[in-house]
Amino acid sequence: MGMRRKLGSFFMLLGPLWTSRNKTTFEQKDSLPKEVVQVATAWHMKYQHAQIPHAVGGGRAIHMEKWAKPIEGMLKISVDASFSGSRAGIGVVMRDFVGDVIAPMACTLLNVTEASQAELLAMREGCN
Repeated sequence: MGMRRKLGSFFMLLGPLWTSRNKTTFEQKDSLPKEVVQVATAWHMKYQHAQIPHAVGGGRAIHMEKWAKPIEGMLKISVDASFSGSRAGIGVVMRDFVGDVIAPMACTLLNVTEASQAELLAMREGCN
């Protein structure tokens, strides 16, 4: 398995853990460890499936959230994705605590079946 694929697997497993941590930290919503592991496993399986070249039925997911500034002195990476068939478009924006854009990025991904996969891959790209 190549380094890029290993990183993809890492982020598919890390995503639900990070989401659970953020819900606990910022929304005071706890998740059961078993549920977090189940979600991480499902995301990872979907990611592995998306790496196999094949025709995939598309769909459209819409999710809107209000952006919140990070803590002073911190940076925040926001990601979004849309997909059709097995192609996805991703966008990444890094902002400072004032809300100023530090670094934007956009690209197209292939063999993606869900927006959540594309967003986690966008997070990986945003860390590069």
